[in-house]
Amino acid sequence: MANPMFCVGVLAEATYTATSTNSSFPLSNLSTYVPTDLWKSNANTSPQYLMIDYGSAVSRNYALFHQHNLNSMTTVSLQAADSADYLTNLVTVVADIKTATDPVLFTFGAVTKRYWRINYANTGANIPQMGQVFINTLFTSSFAPDFPARVSNEDFEATTEKVTLSGLIRTASPYGGRIVHEMGWSNIDSAWASGMQRVVQKVAGKRFPCYYWDHNGVAWYGHFGENYNPLDLFRAGINNFRMKFRTQGVNQNPLA
Repeated sequence: MANPMFCVGVLAEATYTATSTNSSFPLSNLSTYVPTDLWKSNANTSPQYLMIDYGSAVSRNYALFHQHNLNSMTTVSLQAADSADYLTNLVTVVADIKTATDPVLFTFGAVTKRYWRINYANTGANIPQMGQVFINTLFTSSFAPDFPARVSNEDFEATTEKVTLSGLIRTASPYGGRIVHEMGWSNIDSAWASGMQRVVQKVAGKRFPCYYWDHNGVAWYGHFGENYNPLDLFRAGINNFRMKFRTQGVNQNPLA
């Protein structure tokens, strides 16, 4: 069994441009944190690019794509460069991202670049689409949780809450509720606390959703149940940590 992983993305840091865009599926859909809000190209020609400007050079070691059709492409890769024309120090970060896995996570050695792009070198006469792009720094727990969230231990909430990007909390009572993962670590160190603290800061407590891979390697999309501050706990001499992760949908695992 693997230790849990967390993939966060600060979508406000990214500015998207594309070779072609269908006006019914605009680039702004990539900034909503709703994977089913799709960007779609308006053409099936080759090559095409979905480009991301992070405003300054950023160090990244993973890319996550969700609600994509990468498997429909003939040749597609992830690239990064130092200039907006992608001519200065262009590197191929992942040579082949063609896959049917959705969401899909690609990890790689740290790359520091400002401009990133999905290079649809050959679309195979298909129209590219994408629901969500997270390119950031992966946090993998260096400790296995003492009480890992398992399917048999997950709880369904009859009343759910949704945190909007403005911080407003809205509640609803959909059929089936949603799954709550509760896990705990009885022994953590300062490096673990600092890593988890960076995750908490990027998601602004429980405001922004993120992706979580459980110890069985199953991906979930949701948000933290509380506004945790693990580094403060560690500094106070508390070397254990308990957390809840709530799925962002009402049908158990919205990624299934």
